[in-house]
Amino acid sequence: GLGLATVHGIIARMKGGIRLESEVGVGSTVHIYLPLLQAVEGGGEVVVESKASTETATRECGGTVLVVDDEQPIVALMTMMLKKKGFEAIGYVDAVAALEMVKERPSRIDVAIVDYTMPEMTGLEVAAALHGMRPDLPILIATGMMEAEDFTVPDSIGVVQVLRKPVPPADLVRIIDEVILNAAPLEA
Repeated sequence: GLGLATVHGIIARMKGGIRLESEVGVGSTVHIYLPLLQAVEGGGEVVVESKASTETATRECGGTVLVVDDEQPIVALMTMMLKKKGFEAIGYVDAVAALEMVKERPSRIDVAIVDYTMPEMTGLEVAAALHGMRPDLPILIATGMMEAEDFTVPDSIGVVQVLRKPVPPADLVRIIDEVILNAAPLEA
């Protein structure tokens, strides 16, 4: 699904590189180069620590973002980018494991980003389950399969916006900030 152009965009934003070798009648080889990461998977959760840079986040913000996508590289890239931007990011490649974590600690998450197309559960099913546990939780559905403008979701499952992959990091940060701000209870 994502397509080579999308992959190139993601890799470029992560300060990586891509090289394509192709020979007629032989085949093609794609080489992808990313900053060194250490990813540890446990129970479907992906914990990412960047070894490429020790720079601090460029902005101060709060909030915990749940990222659910069946593609581990996407989860790793998104969580790393969100952490660099000052968010706490928790990534899962297993939708069921993500739902279990939210069930155990429902107040831990401020916003969820859920891939639309996953093997065990669709993004809409995950959104409905999250909404059932946390009706106040804002949910963003991310899709690379169709035009986000033409994509409709039931109003009853907590989805506040549909995002077309890839989402430029600055746009994603702005959207998450707006969603968290709009979801925050007003203080007296």
